[in-house]
Amino acid sequence: TGEEILWGDANGDGNVNTKDATRILRYYAELTPASEIDLIAADVNGDGNVNTKDATRILRYYADLIDSLVPEK
Repeated sequence: TGEEILWGDANGDGNVNTKDATRILRYYAELTPASEIDLIAADVNGDGNVNTKDATRILRYYADLIDSLVPEK
């Protein structure tokens, strides 16, 4: 059903890194409009909100502290 989601790729550049966490934090602080973030890919904890919890999870993934960003159902 369509294209695969690259979980954590909030800025849509095809990579998951600190830029995505920064994009989420800027969105959460209302400095980045919703049109400039992939809200589905950014919700890496699957709670329906894009916030600091998602940014933290991406940073933990980037630092190899967790193995996956796929939200648990």
